[in-house]
Amino acid sequence: MLSAGTGNVPGLLKAYSACLITFFGNPKQNAIEQGSVDRMTGRRRAVRPDPLSPEQRRHNMAQIGSRDSKPEMVLRRALHRAGLRYRLHVRGMRGTPDLVFTRCRATLFVHGCFWHAHICPLGITPATNAEFWVKKLERNVERDASSTAELLRQGWRVAIVWECSLKGRARRQLDEVVAEITRWLNSDEPELEIAGNWEGWPTGVRNSFV
Repeated sequence: MLSAGTGNVPGLLKAYSACLITFFGNPKQNAIEQGSVDRMTGRRRAVRPDPLSPEQRRHNMAQIGSRDSKPEMVLRRALHRAGLRYRLHVRGMRGTPDLVFTRCRATLFVHGCFWHAHICPLGITPATNAEFWVKKLERNVERDASSTAELLRQGWRVAIVWECSLKGRARRQLDEVVAEITRWLNSDEPELEIAGNWEGWPTGVRNSFV
């Protein structure tokens, strides 16, 4: 679980980074020598050129919506089958949580690993126009941290379920994810984070995955 003070966003970002390093290992230390990690940010970069033209890439990116993604829909249906009820995409709340469990005073975000800069094999920074993407993703991380801090300040609890926990080779059993969310909702824990099961993957595979 991610636990950090909410006094300021920089402190939350620092604790967030420490949590990721604890979970996945230090990406700078483990993978810089492989040539796939940015030496300044520690974020993995693609090492192959983009097979699509800039126009094709822009078109593809434009088709990706911020809500009702496939992982989100899979999780929503599973939670509904488990008897959990929630509100969707409440615009009046900071960060527009994907799911809001009003009775439990809890919010849940289903984060795409690329768009929210998760340090995992699904969160690779494109090699094409890398400077643009690094800045954009850094802004996303800062915005996420600010939204989490504000929600916690307002007395809401915050859960983050990463895309890699719901799809791909490291996905977790859906029943396991639902059970963990249910347990958290019935607790008084302020935060929860669920990511893919990367612990068993060799470090080199995690950090050079393209």
